[in-house]
Amino acid sequence: MIFSFEDMTDSSKATKALVRYFARAGEQVVQTTVDPKVRRTAGVSYRQMSLTFADGQVITMFVKQTGDIYQVSLNGKALAIKNQSDQEKAVTEMVSAMDSGRAKFQAALAKARAVLPPSIRMAVPKIEVALKEKLAGLDEAIDLAHKELEAIDA
Repeated sequence: MIFSFEDMTDSSKATKALVRYFARAGEQVVQTTVDPKVRRTAGVSYRQMSLTFADGQVITMFVKQTGDIYQVSLNGKALAIKNQSDQEKAVTEMVSAMDSGRAKFQAALAKARAVLPPSIRMAVPKIEVALKEKLAGLDEAIDLAHKELEAIDA
């Protein structure tokens, strides 16, 4: 599986083949993203390809200009691949790393706090005024009920 560095896209043949390898290994890829920017680190030019899986885990692959993968990261942490020359074994290694770290990854997701959008928040003074108005309305309804009860008794 050699990537065409210049024509590397989400729908290229090599990307589709990689998704098929993961599907055969039992992992469902829900999104592939290829970064159009060419980056350079330690004298190596590369492009990034991210694969997002159904459980939320992300594998990022760094593809050199020659078209081969030289580095892989799982959920932002570097992942050492022993079988770099055999793609099927490399995918199997990635899947086993995902399986072994799945419980820890999901626990970290559960601990993360969800940020509410600004439109949902309401200022405390506005809430206080609304509650006071509601209380005044209920007091008036109680007074009317007492007056009706007194009228009935009389």
